[in-house]
Amino acid sequence: MILKRKYLIIKLMSKYSFGKFLKEKRMLFNLSLNKFSVIADVDSAIISRIENGKQDVKLNVLYKIAKAFNLSASELLAEFENK
Repeated sequence: MILKRKYLIIKLMSKYSFGKFLKEKRMLFNLSLNKFSVIADVDSAIISRIENGKQDVKLNVLYKIAKAFNLSASELLAEFENK
């Protein structure tokens, strides 16, 4: 993790691979991008950029995404690593 002034940014092995994982998981739950963004309380544009590998995942966003799947951030990352 790289510490920035206000945010921790998760530098995953590949932004695209985490984004792909996120999209697959979201689709597994049969959630549209817009519906998931409401559940996660994260702007749909941010989720789209993450899924397309155009944006790093900030720690606060990771927590919200994990919570939307009823997981802790560490559980979500463990699932990603085991993919």
